[in-house]
Amino acid sequence: MACLRKGVISVFFVSLFLAASVLQAEVKGEAVQYYDGDVPLKGYLVLPDTIYATGQTPAAILVHEWWGHDEFIKEAALRLAKELGIVAFAIDMFGNGRVAKHPEDAKRFSGEILKTKGLREKRFRAALKYLSSHSDVDKEKIVALGFCFGGSTVLDMARLNLPLSGVVSFHGGLDSKIEGGKIASRILVFVGEHDTLIPKEERERFQNEMRQANADAELLVLAGARHSFMNPRADEYKKEFGLDMGYHQRAAELAWSGTYAFIRQLFPRDKRIVEEKPPCIGCGIWDESSSVKG
Repeated sequence: MACLRKGVISVFFVSLFLAASVLQAEVKGEAVQYYDGDVPLKGYLVLPDTIYATGQTPAAILVHEWWGHDEFIKEAALRLAKELGIVAFAIDMFGNGRVAKHPEDAKRFSGEILKTKGLREKRFRAALKYLSSHSDVDKEKIVALGFCFGGSTVLDMARLNLPLSGVVSFHGGLDSKIEGGKIASRILVFVGEHDTLIPKEERERFQNEMRQANADAELLVLAGARHSFMNPRADEYKKEFGLDMGYHQRAAELAWSGTYAFIRQLFPRDKRIVEEKPPCIGCGIWDESSSVKG
């Protein structure tokens, strides 16, 4: 079983046989609009059934891939809320709910955010403010999940020490221009073994950074998986645009299971989080390298 301890970076190479949990709670999603200054942002807010939503509950922000605020991120929010009985908010980083139809559009949309100093943090803070003000949300219990562009985004929000209990990155870039410092949020990272966008050298740099930050971080390398392994549409993108990516169902299910366990560990006393023998993080895996203390 993997341990999450302050100052310890655990790195695992995962054999993919862990079954997904059964989805349990009833949920409903709705399109919402919020703002970054004068820029309208189109989010997707998912609320659990009233059985689980009475009183304030933990919540999650989900940040999309470089494709934008598409159906995949909305489906991910529905899935997370349904499994855990918490509020899930799929946010819009590009503005006006823009969705790229071609990699060149995705590159341009994400480039606008990354090249404008402070804009990514500003957009994220706008979403965090909106979610924190919701009457059903316990603002002291918010996590952030991100995929690809969104994965690197949530890691940078942790580096900036935004008020997040934890962050989970799925096939997100690990390098960052943010200067080092102590990191308060717990961190869980999933990358594919064959992800050419996140090579082993980058993973090693991330380990060193987390060690220096005295971070409570865990990096899981999923056997056989490529970039964008979480997205069922990745195979279509590979075929249509020749991108080095691909959906990996077993890797995706294991990453979801590990994420559910991670959030349950963060909020162990919250009875709203649905739980029936949750999978442990690190069960059925072998170590790629030993844990390192900071």
